[in-house]
Amino acid sequence: MNYLRLGQKIVMKLAIGEGIKENLISLAENEDIRAAEVTGLGAVDRVDLAFYHLNTQNYENHQIEEEFEVLSLMGNLTMNQGKYHPHLHIVLGRKDLSTIGGHLNEAYTSVTMEITVTILEGAIERSLDETVGLDLMNLD
Repeated sequence: MNYLRLGQKIVMKLAIGEGIKENLISLAENEDIRAAEVTGLGAVDRVDLAFYHLNTQNYENHQIEEEFEVLSLMGNLTMNQGKYHPHLHIVLGRKDLSTIGGHLNEAYTSVTMEITVTILEGAIERSLDETVGLDLMNLD
């Protein structure tokens, strides 16, 4: 991972084989980021996606190995019980121009990933919301 900080924005570039979420966590540790917005694009070839089922309060996970264009990566970086918590969704383009997407557990760069992190002042914590069964942002 290479990155350049420009005020409250950081532009990072991932190399082949690097994981998106693991590098966001490393960046947050290096720069002491406790709240941020994340966007990006690029290409990946191994992804672990999920879809959340509210009725069972469980994720359905899908691991796929295929060449994809990352059409949209978006989400945020917050804290959860003292640990960095990237919450990301991704839309992936296939070679036939169809798309898939979902909650991103992890994806690995195949060509490059260009990610912009917009740092927010302060910290945002998460905690369990028992109604939906997820760790949601505390904004109270």
